[in-house]
Amino acid sequence: MTQTHADSRWDLHRGKRRRRHTGEALGRSAPLAVVVAVAALAALPGEPRALAAVAAVGRTIPQWAWMWLLAWSVWFACKWATWWPLRHAPRRWTVHLAYVLCHPGMDAQPVLVHRRTAALAPAGDWLRAFAALHLGAAVVWGITPRLVSYQPMLAAWCVMIGVVLMLHFGIFALLTCYWREHGFDVRPMMWRPVRSRSLAEFWGARWNRDFHRLAGQFIFNPMRPLLGARLALLATFLASGLVHDLVISLPARGGLGGPSVYFVIQGLGVLAERRLRRTAPLLLRRAWMVCILAAPLPLLFHAPFIERIVLPFAAAIGAVQ
Repeated sequence: MTQTHADSRWDLHRGKRRRRHTGEALGRSAPLAVVVAVAALAALPGEPRALAAVAAVGRTIPQWAWMWLLAWSVWFACKWATWWPLRHAPRRWTVHLAYVLCHPGMDAQPVLVHRRTAALAPAGDWLRAFAALHLGAAVVWGITPRLVSYQPMLAAWCVMIGVVLMLHFGIFALLTCYWREHGFDVRPMMWRPVRSRSLAEFWGARWNRDFHRLAGQFIFNPMRPLLGARLALLATFLASGLVHDLVISLPARGGLGGPSVYFVIQGLGVLAERRLRRTAPLLLRRAWMVCILAAPLPLLFHAPFIERIVLPFAAAIGAVQ
């Protein structure tokens, strides 16, 4: 074989591999791209006539319903991105479908690839999940109605706290326990965040661990060789902020940019914390963590979101009159 023929075969092989990688990337990211495009169109004040029907969706349904629809769509798009590379895994189609629709986490390996185990979910995990579900319901339907008449902002915060307790620490935790009971070694999305000893531990190992893993895989790891670890970390937090802007600010039609700034502050706080870890005592590190998490929260859950999304949603579910 001549050198020319060898080069041609190599170029053909390289072209096929490049097209395959491109197809995989498009297959993973297509749903998220569609969600972002539809959300942006619905938020525009004016649109071409051909796109009027798409944009009208976000204006005809309640803003709180639009928020939940966007949140579910982003969640589904992220699940799709984790399922797509393992779509040919040798599991029954019902397991694939259950992972995409009924598993709250973003790690497909334990469900679609790893061997099933005999380990059961600890009884304490079941009890904590049921307790969080009932506590969240008590906060939403027990405490909120008593506050809304004279402290509507505090009532809105009670609704948000109660929903997080019911959804993230209750329903999602119960689903995780159910999967574990059936032999799938999945891990909880939330892992006792109140025990965090630092801001880095809170975001990296305890709060929404599946999104942290997904962001590391698709944002931090690819960007680290190009930007360095510090800028890649800030880019990862910025991406998280943009996702929250998509779900929070666009349906509220206000406060755009606040969630992104909040998460950039979190990234800067993690970087600044590295100096504290070497010299500061644990109590000071925890105080730093609470301050960075709580002080800029009005940027994340801004007034338009509370007034146009949270309080109408609370009224729709009977938490306020």
